[in-house]
Amino acid sequence: MTSRSRCLLISLACVALAGLSYSLRATAFAESDRWTRCRSGDPDARIAACTHIIVGAKWETKRDLVTAYVNRGDAYFVRSEFDRAVADYSRALRLDKKFAPAYSGRGRAYRGKGDPDKALADFDAAVRLDSKSSQLRIDRGAIHEAKGNFDRAIADYDKAIERAPFSAPAHNARGRAFLAKHAFDDPVANFSKAIELNPHFAEAFLNRAKAYRGKQDFTRAKRDLEAALTFDSKSVAAKEALAEVNRLITEGSTSEPAGAKPARREPLVTLATADRLIVVAVGFALIALIIWFFWLKRTKGVLAAEASGSYKEAMILVKGGYTPDTIIVRSGKPVRLNFRREETASCSDKVIFADFGKSADLPTGQTVTIEILPNEPGEFDFACPMGMFRGKLVGLPLDAYLYARSP
Repeated sequence: MTSRSRCLLISLACVALAGLSYSLRATAFAESDRWTRCRSGDPDARIAACTHIIVGAKWETKRDLVTAYVNRGDAYFVRSEFDRAVADYSRALRLDKKFAPAYSGRGRAYRGKGDPDKALADFDAAVRLDSKSSQLRIDRGAIHEAKGNFDRAIADYDKAIERAPFSAPAHNARGRAFLAKHAFDDPVANFSKAIELNPHFAEAFLNRAKAYRGKQDFTRAKRDLEAALTFDSKSVAAKEALAEVNRLITEGSTSEPAGAKPARREPLVTLATADRLIVVAVGFALIALIIWFFWLKRTKGVLAAEASGSYKEAMILVKGGYTPDTIIVRSGKPVRLNFRREETASCSDKVIFADFGKSADLPTGQTVTIEILPNEPGEFDFACPMGMFRGKLVGLPLDAYLYARSP
């Protein structure tokens, strides 16, 4: 072989090696790029990239495949495609039953589907696998809170704060659970801590305003609502609450001409005995009226109407109270209660069925349906978070229900 031929062969070998090296680098870059997109914040790009990895699962490790399923499930969750999200998280768990992110992801998806019991079971599993995670405690606490188990929610939030004392969301969540128990001092302290940790936390300002509203401190409530709107100008809840607080401030204020000197107060004169008795009697009468209006008043019970399947159904107007506030149903049969809120008072923005562990937000002008199954005869209360609006679901046995339906 001539020297020229050897040089040619060597040159060709170098070109081949360079091409192979480039191909290997391009392949590695493509794989890296796919994983980058499988973790991206764009749900569509994430789904496409994770699907490519999943389809080629025979070339991936088991953990890679589990991660791809979870990442794609997260993307489906963001798109509110909860059934697909549940399916991907379940596939991941069939491959690895000890992968906590798959349990927590599926728990969030079940909550999105309106199934708090399955959500709670998944978060219980996730907490057992990762007991040091403060976020898992916050997520599980939110499930307990949605089911009306406020003490269990507070216990989870306590653990979250113990593990992450500088977590503003944890303090905010604990304050929210205290507020749902109709306490006001503990919520204010927790919301204040959340705001101290995150001065731009719009939700914490909104929640603290609700607590001040419950304490009848309208000035501070207004200040917090204005701050909430500063950080989240699109918050409908804050706008409605601010309108309500401004109305209460206007109704409670006494107008005086600008610059007018305060009127000279005359010395107090002791009332005559008869006058004093009248004033005391009127005061007690007003107190009794308030107690009757907010806690004892009941309209005549309304029978739930027939609906599709075996369901009974009733429409409840939320405006200055619940109308009707007493719904009669047959025990052992499911009932749909359709709440329509036609006011902006912040205390009526949620209804709680403590006996059934259920609650629902009630946006103004929207109809929200809650399904209840009173398995046993009895009376089951429902109320707003502050207990100002109260209603009752009455479950009757068959004979009593038939009698109630008779003319």
